[in-house]
Amino acid sequence: MLQQACVCGNTVYTGFMSKMIFIAAGVVLLVVAGCQSTDNGHREFVPGKGWVPVKASLLGR
Repeated sequence: MLQQACVCGNTVYTGFMSKMIFIAAGVVLLVVAGCQSTDNGHREFVPGKGWVPVKASLLGR
């Protein structure tokens, strides 16, 4: 039988993987930050002014 290399003590493997994990986590954080918006999208039509943003209550009314 062939012995398997232990990845726990292999610094080449763990160093590379930790860099890849940090890069992937950074990408996920950037995507999440880009998806958030301060505008909630609620609009109300006011004659003479057009569609204006309104603050919604908890029930969306």
